[in-house]
Amino acid sequence: MNFTANEGIYFSLFGSFILLFAMPSYAHFDRTQAPIYLVTFTNASATDEDFQNYLQELEKNYASEIPMTVIFDARQARIPSWKHQQMQAAWLKEKRALIQQHCAGIAYVISNPIIRNVLKVILSLQSIPVSYIVTPHLEEALQWSQVQLNR
Repeated sequence: MNFTANEGIYFSLFGSFILLFAMPSYAHFDRTQAPIYLVTFTNASATDEDFQNYLQELEKNYASEIPMTVIFDARQARIPSWKHQQMQAAWLKEKRALIQQHCAGIAYVISNPIIRNVLKVILSLQSIPVSYIVTPHLEEALQWSQVQLNR
């Protein structure tokens, strides 16, 4: 029997032993460099619950009272399912005003051409209401984000 807890802990009953080890999370959120927020996608697959948690955590970035930018580092990202792409587009549509109000720009760090195409699909379903850049380099994303904040 296998169980996954919300905290990303994986339990496995093997005979009379319980194995406990951490499962990688879908995305890490770093808000220590505010007003530039970094969202780093791991190489982990997302369940529907993981993806919903990611969207809820993402919304916290937009609670800032000062202009901010978000960098999505997708260099290690897996291709999201069609359902998750649709969920992301729906979230963008629902949070459009919030994003416009608080966000000076969004940078996507994507080196994989397939992931770039996934982003294009999501943006064809729902556009981003602020300036954005797609680059394969984190340093370029950081520089661009700083310029957006200084406008």
